[in-house]
Amino acid sequence: MKQMINKGLVWLLCLSMLAVTLVGCLFEKDDDVTEENTTETTPADTVAEQEPKLSSLKINGTNISEYRIVYPVSFTREQCFEDMSVAAEKLLAELEALLGVRLSAVPDTEDEAEKEILLGVSARAECIRYYNEATKLKTDEYCVMYSNGKLLLGADCLAGVVDACDVFVKHLKDEATKGNTDVNIAEGFDLSGEKHITRVVCVGDSITQGVGAKDEISQSYPSQLQQNLGYEYDVINYGKGGATMCAYANTLYETRAYIEKSGYYDDLLAIAPYTDVVVIMLGSNDASGDPTVTALLQNDFNSFKTDYSIHLSQMVSDLREINKNIEIMLFSTTRVYPDGPRQKNITTYLRPFQTELAHSQKLGFYDMYEFSATKMTAADFDDGLHPTSAGYQKMAEAAADALKQQYGFS
Repeated sequence: MKQMINKGLVWLLCLSMLAVTLVGCLFEKDDDVTEENTTETTPADTVAEQEPKLSSLKINGTNISEYRIVYPVSFTREQCFEDMSVAAEKLLAELEALLGVRLSAVPDTEDEAEKEILLGVSARAECIRYYNEATKLKTDEYCVMYSNGKLLLGADCLAGVVDACDVFVKHLKDEATKGNTDVNIAEGFDLSGEKHITRVVCVGDSITQGVGAKDEISQSYPSQLQQNLGYEYDVINYGKGGATMCAYANTLYETRAYIEKSGYYDDLLAIAPYTDVVVIMLGSNDASGDPTVTALLQNDFNSFKTDYSIHLSQMVSDLREINKNIEIMLFSTTRVYPDGPRQKNITTYLRPFQTELAHSQKLGFYDMYEFSATKMTAADFDDGLHPTSAGYQKMAEAAADALKQQYGFS
């Protein structure tokens, strides 16, 4: 009996040892799997490894490292200020990622060098065709081409220049992906084309023009709107000091109706086919505190309403006839400091009427008066009528938010 028990114990011991061995093997296998997983290439690593690279890039046989990027500091058509150095920095970073080489970038006010990559509408001789009416770039066109030893990446606005740079960089990446890692740009290279840019045109009087800012060109509300929206958008400033919507007689502004005398209306209609949104802010001069204007508003407001309505309707009709997809947004005019005849005319007559017109004309509407009255102070106005640079910045932020909400701008 005792012998049978001993044999049983031996068997139990053997079974226990076998079980321990099996469990150990299982855990060892799991550890191996875990170790394999930790060394496995992640998707991000795979993408990084697959990013195309170039061994060399030459322009007419000269290594790209000997070239510099040149960007313009001025424009050939009246529009908002745009910082073209933004496009230069973007191109610098993309070329560095492709080649491992960091180029330099300078404004076109510097002395010309032999080896240059020209962005935008440069003052250089190679870009002279941009100024020629017969051959200059049309709206939404961009230039990507080799000319006289230089690479031209041209357009007449920042968004167009960025498009040109993107086309050039894509070409380089495509070549690298195909295995052509040594690229030479030379005679016959031309990838010029056309791409629609989301465009906003601001129509108005001196408040749109930027009077009161330290620098009207770069600090008007349309220019600062451009900065708020970013380089994917093109904002144009067609503000004209003294302009009115109305053309009523016997007033201080008799010959300043925007649609008739401003000199900008033809430009507005010419760019309408390429425009997505027109923002109209006219009315501050229509509601002038001039005694004649005040008397007209008080004694014959219906004539004022008819005049204003006819001219706004004509502007809307002309724009929609040219471009059936164009959006039109009406901004009420800003408030005035201190309270006086003009401020009373705006609050009593103009602002309620503008709200009514936006509805009847099926226009977008933003109450810039409400914004200026609640979010801006007298310190934001240079002379009580025209905002300061900081005041225009606040207006630009409000305008950007309004466009994003109304039209889904990013």
